[in-house]
Amino acid sequence: MKQVLYAVAVLLFTQVTAKGQTTGSKVFHAQESKWKFGIMAGLAIPTGSLSETDYSSNKSGFSGTGGVFGVSGNYLLKKHLSLSAVVNYQGFAFVGARRLADGFKDDFGVDSCTVSVEGRNYNINFLIGATWSSAITEKLYLDFRLLGGLSSAHLAGYNVYLEDNEVGTFGQVKSSNFAFAAQGGIGVRYDFTRRFGVAINGDYLYTKPDFEITNTNRKNNAGRMIDRYNQPRTAINSSISLLYSF
Repeated sequence: MKQVLYAVAVLLFTQVTAKGQTTGSKVFHAQESKWKFGIMAGLAIPTGSLSETDYSSNKSGFSGTGGVFGVSGNYLLKKHLSLSAVVNYQGFAFVGARRLADGFKDDFGVDSCTVSVEGRNYNINFLIGATWSSAITEKLYLDFRLLGGLSSAHLAGYNVYLEDNEVGTFGQVKSSNFAFAAQGGIGVRYDFTRRFGVAINGDYLYTKPDFEITNTNRKNNAGRMIDRYNQPRTAINSSISLLYSF
């Protein structure tokens, strides 16, 4: 992914250097098309409490860098302003299972503990808003977008296996809920032709779902146990999009 982003960046820089600045009616030549659709893929990088792996903190989200995939649509309202919509899947790796196991091992005083993950941490986001475009050259643009909407958020669960303990096995069931989501970001777009283009985007997404959590086979309150998780799920999406205009 890094190699692809680097190659696109080099291409864009070469085009700017070769053609320089353009003004007048040519600047928005490629923006005469009313509709623009894109297919995107990239990295989803968790921030804040979502990325924490502290066993003793109930805020920890135990999430690592994953992937973001989706589609986008833009309708040109006037010269610089477009109505925009994005639907994407934002998945995160589960990290910190070893820390969970070590924490439960110490709290229950056993020689060995194993934690297996059930499901994964991810969001499916449905967003709509506006994009403001500013031309750098005839084909190169900066896009600023601000979106809001709904996130279908999912929280991974896990099962804990204790060696030589009467509790034996217990777990936290995976959970899901809906919440408001907001996303803002900036992108660099290059239109190869009037129909096809490519864009590199960096976006910051915020949502705060309120998960109700079910714990299974908990015979006492020893060790980490939460029955509710209501923390911000924030992440940076770094993506590349292939665009089609008409």
